[in-house]
Amino acid sequence: MKIVSDIAKTLARNDIPMEDLIEKLCMVCNTIRSEGMICQLHQKSLPALKECIVCRPPVC
Repeated sequence: MKIVSDIAKTLARNDIPMEDLIEKLCMVCNTIRSEGMICQLHQKSLPALKECIVCRPPVC
């Protein structure tokens, strides 16, 4: 993800207001959760998480 690289660069330069950093981190977290990127890794490591809905709650 390009945004992760951008965050790392701005952190290294100490060139980002805290509010902007938090906003960018929230965007990354939301993307990771909504697209299930971490779920696949977790489910392989812990089969009990097959039914986990923390990142993607069921649609009512």
